[in-house]
Amino acid sequence: MLLDKFGNAIRSQALSQKNTGYNKKKPTDLIANIAQTFKDRSRKDVGKWRTAIQLAEHPTKPMRQPLM
Repeated sequence: MLLDKFGNAIRSQALSQKNTGYNKKKPTDLIANIAQTFKDRSRKDVGKWRTAIQLAEHPTKPMRQPLM
């Protein structure tokens, strides 16, 4: 159940009648966009993690702060 800023329940009809700007795209397009954004972020996170591991395992000058 969704609530408005006053704590009142919002009916599903009221949501579909409002022009929120989200109805302009198909739901599948929106979901595909969210999925693509998630993939991009997760790839960046994995790359940062791998770099942090390499820095922490450096033989002469280990840097563990990025890993933490």
